Amino acid sequence: MIEGTFIALTPLKQPSGKLVYAWAVEGDCDTLSVQSNTFRLEWPPRSGKYEEFPEVDRAAWLPIPEATHKILPGQRGLLAELVRMVSDGSARVSPRNHRG
Repeated sequence: MIEGTFIALTPLKQPSGKLVYAWAVEGDCDTLSVQSNTFRLEWPPRSGKYEEFPEVDRAAWLPIPEATHKILPGQRGLLAELVRMVSDGSARVSPRNHRG
């Protein structure tokens, strides 16, 4: 579990209409120990059978340019906001953890 002051980033509306909420926090996280919550989905479609799937399939520390390339286009604004907050000092997230 990561402890610290979580800073809410601006929620982003995705092309599907879904709102994505994200937070930033300064801390150390072992990416191999990240455990995801799950969501329920009818699978196969129109089968009447439901399965649980993880929200996150893996975690990694990436430089900002690489993360920007890998993240969904509708979520790139989260990275841009975080970089701005770190750069202008409006977040107490240390630049040493920003890897950009």
